[in-house]
Amino acid sequence: MLNRRRFVYTMAGGIALGSGRWRSAAAGVSLEGPLTRDVFDALVRDRFSLLLDNRTAGLFLLKLEDDDSHPEGEQFTVVFQAPRELLLLDGTYLISHVAAGNTQVFLQPAGHDDRHNYYKAPFNLLGKGAGVQVPPPQRDRARQARR
Repeated sequence: MLNRRRFVYTMAGGIALGSGRWRSAAAGVSLEGPLTRDVFDALVRDRFSLLLDNRTAGLFLLKLEDDDSHPEGEQFTVVFQAPRELLLLDGTYLISHVAAGNTQVFLQPAGHDDRHNYYKAPFNLLGKGAGVQVPPPQRDRARQARR
């Protein structure tokens, strides 16, 4: 069923898609799958729409900042530039890109200047084989024998 919010998001996406801002670099990238550094790297300097309850606001993906201090994983921060009048608190927000789709990201205020506010989205992805290996649970044979 098409509810009001879904309709608004569909219309906003259609308007954005029709605006002609589609870039070939984002053609093979999707925000609807795993959010890796490569995904955001392909979208640097692209425009995004921040979908709020009653309106949309424009964001600009300014840069990626790497944190190479943990070699077992992938840590990076995505920095967005927003209009000065857009004031957001820490929280999860729905963002949309014309070619790459929609996703939810956790945004935090990261400063401001005379014309813009900046928001960051930190990512900490574990690499393959990283983390603690937990053995499968073992059955207590003594307990089973008492039954």
